[in-house]
Amino acid sequence: MKHLYLSFLLALLVSTAHTQCLTDFTKLLPEPSTDFNSGFGRSIAMHGDFLAVGIPNSDSLGRLTGIVNLYQKTQSNQWQKIAAFAPSTPLDGLQFGWTVTMSEDYLLVGASGYGGKVYLFKKPIIGWTSQTEQSIFSMAGTRAFGAGLNNSIAISQDQQTIAITDIYQPIQNATPYKYGVIYVYHKEIGEEWNDSIAPVLLESPEGSVTDFGRAGVFIEGTRIITGTPFAPSGYGALYVFKATANNFQSIVHEATLLSGNSYNLMAYNNIAITSDGIFATAYETNSSSPGMRILYF
Repeated sequence: MKHLYLSFLLALLVSTAHTQCLTDFTKLLPEPSTDFNSGFGRSIAMHGDFLAVGIPNSDSLGRLTGIVNLYQKTQSNQWQKIAAFAPSTPLDGLQFGWTVTMSEDYLLVGASGYGGKVYLFKKPIIGWTSQTEQSIFSMAGTRAFGAGLNNSIAISQDQQTIAITDIYQPIQNATPYKYGVIYVYHKEIGEEWNDSIAPVLLESPEGSVTDFGRAGVFIEGTRIITGTPFAPSGYGALYVFKATANNFQSIVHEATLLSGNSYNLMAYNNIAITSDGIFATAYETNSSSPGMRILYF
């Protein structure tokens, strides 16, 4: 009987030891990687031979903190990772890299968590290297600042003006209602980007508009272009604004472009801007073969 009791205690100890090991589930989880739900390529931006890839679900800095990798095309037409960009204050759920935009000397990264933030990185004299941000743009009370659906951040060719959307931000006391704001930042030549630059706010020129900026925001010379599929007509509209001063401190509504009754949901997805005009997707309804079309203005 004594031997049976000792055998029972030994079996219980062995079973307990195994149970403690198995309860530590973190040892059983695979390490996050680009092919394990890290959102690799949720956003991309190219300039010259450089490609920025946002990975907003990366856990390398914290749970869903996110990171952005930068690749450079080699002489053999291969893409080689040369740098990684991270926020100076990593936060769980930040989703840094939800959006990215590049210019010659700057990389702008949008994070969708906490109402949205936009991080600005400047290329060092020696070329792109891994780093944390030089400046952070943010606004109190925003909902999707720099982290909307399409091209939420734009930087002008001369790199002096930055436009950032928040398509879900309500305009207080607007009658009829308006949802969506574009924040336009401008710096003078010789000035460096910093957190204290105050933006000019653009809102829809007409009421009963939601998702103002859903089609993205674009800077073409002194013009800022955006759009929404949810204009009062119900068919979608593109809005063109023009700066009346070189410093973008005064911006006026120049034109509203409508799709017409034969099309629906114009600007629901992306739009493209060239020096000659605007291309926008829309759904043709009054046709023997209805479907998506591209409209040109």
